[in-house]
This record gives sequence, structure tokens and C-alpha cells, in this order.
Amino acid sequence: MNWGVAGGGPRRISQQTWLVVAVAFLLPWGGLGVDYALRWTPLQRQYGGAYLWSGSLPGHSRYTFLTVVSSRGRTPALDQDVLLVTEPGGSDRYVLSPEARRAGGAERRLEWHHYAAAENPEVHAWLREAIYQGAGVWDLLKLPLLAGATLPAVVWLWVVCPRP
Repeated sequence: MNWGVAGGGPRRISQQTWLVVAVAFLLPWGGLGVDYALRWTPLQRQYGGAYLWSGSLPGHSRYTFLTVVSSRGRTPALDQDVLLVTEPGGSDRYVLSPEARRAGGAERRLEWHHYAAAENPEVHAWLREAIYQGAGVWDLLKLPLLAGATLPAVVWLWVVCPRP
């Protein structure tokens, strides 16, 4: 009994085709990486793990956030307050932006502050509004993932559907 395609035997899929399928399934991750590198701000990249963590668990967790310290006290650093600078050795560090320096004078500085027990829902809400401009986790991930998932679907259909 012949279970293959009409005209003789099962259809063979070449190694090149399997390579194309494998690459197509890896592209969503590449698209996510490109989106992350090009569109996310330095603080969004810095706090990505905390944003996912704080949104997925109830209760308290430890967090470390960059803060602006001045004679008036400590406030969380926002995107307009910082610049990410790459040192000659390749390491990155945050510095006050020129706007933040002008606004607060010479006594302002950046400092990492450790929170031993912060409420996860409160941290998540703050990150969502202050750092991610109201975007939820799905809002950040859907464009690169859906765009990247379209190509594998088309390639898979091209591979498995019989052609005349």
C-alpha cells in the first residue's frame, strides 16, 4: 500500500528545507533581541527582570533600583534622568543626564538603592507607569513575537503542503 503522495512514494524534504524551517523558528527570538536592543530604553532593559518578576508573584521581594540623590532626598531615577555610558574597557555605567544636572545642580548624584521587602504589585505598578510608559509585559513582547511567528508559519506551510 502506498501512503505517499500520488505519483510515487513519500515526499522527501531536503536538508536545506529543514535548515530554513529551523532558522524560521529561531527568528522570533532574534526579533525580540533586536527590538530589545533598539527600542527599549536603558532603564527598561535594566529593570526587565524585575518587571516580569513583580508582575508574576504576590507578596514581597527584594529589589535594587537606581535613584537620584540630592539635598532634598532620594527619588527613583527615570529615563530622562540618566544616560548609559560605555567605558573604554567595555563596561557600562549610568550617569546623570545633562538635563538632570541642570535641574538639580552639582549636589545631585546617582546611587543604587536596595529595597529589602517591597510589595510586588506596587513595584510592578510603578515600573509599568514610570519606566514602561503604561505598557504591560505582553504589550512589550507581542510585536516582535507575532511578527516573528508569522514567518515560521508561512515556511512550515510551504514545507508541508504539497505543491503541483
